[in-house]
Amino acid sequence: LPLIDCEMQRRPKGIGFQARNRVAWIDNRHKLVREGRNAELQLYDLTADPGETKDLSKTKPKLFARLTADLEAWRASCKKSLGGADYK
Repeated sequence: LPLIDCEMQRRPKGIGFQARNRVAWIDNRHKLVREGRNAELQLYDLTADPGETKDLSKTKPKLFARLTADLEAWRASCKKSLGGADYK
């Protein structure tokens, strides 16, 4: 709510999205996305590249690894929730 009410400029942690064969993790300025079950993850800088045309996954390996770990932790949490456990 503070983000929506413009009381904060940045989310304290990333947020995930998943629908069909697409998954994304947005961490303020950066977005990690996979556009298909067998597609590779891609990393974009939403501020510098709002059209998501330049994949940074190879040029920013530490950021890519951190966001990938965050995404996988969130997806594991979603799977636990489907089994009756709460989200973390």
